[in-house]
Amino acid sequence: MLQTLRHYGLVLLSMLLVALPSYADHRDGSYCTAMGYVAFDLSSFMTPDLPASHILRVFRFQPGHGIYSGGEVQMENFDIQMLRCNSDEIELAGSGPKFVYVRYTIDFSGSQNSPQITQHVHDPARRFDLTKEGPAPEGYLGIPFRRMTSLEPSDAEHRFELRLSGHPVSGYGAVTFSKAELVQVDSDGHVSQSLVLYEFAEENSGD
Repeated sequence: MLQTLRHYGLVLLSMLLVALPSYADHRDGSYCTAMGYVAFDLSSFMTPDLPASHILRVFRFQPGHGIYSGGEVQMENFDIQMLRCNSDEIELAGSGPKFVYVRYTIDFSGSQNSPQITQHVHDPARRFDLTKEGPAPEGYLGIPFRRMTSLEPSDAEHRFELRLSGHPVSGYGAVTFSKAELVQVDSDGHVSQSLVLYEFAEENSGD
């Protein structure tokens, strides 16, 4: 019998393996990007020691300023099925318990302002419809496939990249480790600053 144990953790947090029930399809680490920032969600079901059961966390980046925290907001528990990053706001929507419709609009205007919730919809009579909402998240930080996304802004001396990577961990059975990093690269191609946004380990074992 194949059993999957999944663990999500941020850098500097102890790794914790969590058994996923077969009916659970939620994963945290849904992300989107826009000019000067990356936004992604974290759930306490997957990531321990959060300030709330579900949050949206933001990191900003700018030539001359590097990579720095953009703040976070606390949200109710729901599966994110739509996530859109714009220049001045973040929109996200999906399904909560019993398929209740949930939607947030988060103001993100101003280069130094922390994100603020400006609209929160919790509607048990409504169901999420991706064909009407869209778009889906750009991806998930914890999926163990190598991917690099160039981010804006950049200048002649620096550029920014979101790097996803994964590799098997020898000596621990069938374990795959994944990592998501936001990096600043100089004109010579050297990484001058990096921040681990997310870490993931998956172990598959059979009886």
